[in-house]
Amino acid sequence: MNPSTRDLDYIADQLDNRFRGPLGFRFGWDGILGLIPGVGDLVTSSFSFYILLRAAALGAPPVLIARMGLNILIDNVFDVVPVLGWIFDFMWKANLKNVKLLKDYSFDQRKVTLQSRLWVALILILFLALFLLFIAGGFYLLWTALTYVQNRQWN
Repeated sequence: MNPSTRDLDYIADQLDNRFRGPLGFRFGWDGILGLIPGVGDLVTSSFSFYILLRAAALGAPPVLIARMGLNILIDNVFDVVPVLGWIFDFMWKANLKNVKLLKDYSFDQRKVTLQSRLWVALILILFLALFLLFIAGGFYLLWTALTYVQNRQWN
């Protein structure tokens, strides 16, 4: 893998760490532009996907790309929650995480690949559990509604 990631360092730093706030808190353009509905997230996500595509072009394995994609997905999923999403945007530094993963992979491929497999598996299990929970909840609500309607008919 080509270790030349200076442009990715620069982009990640601009998006996640560019400014210093109170008490040394660091934030970047991702948090600021995320305050602009729709457009801000589109712009910052474009840069995040550029980092992801560059990682693929540099030879990162699919499991590492998947892990990096999950970091971006987590960032974007929380963005839809009005106030929590804005706070999360300033805290979850997906771009810095992804560039660090790529660099770490350059130094210890086996360790990062194993960690990425575990991370991706854990997230997939959590998504599956949530999906099943929503399905069970839907069936429960349907059963409750049908029971209510049936009991109302007989009274």
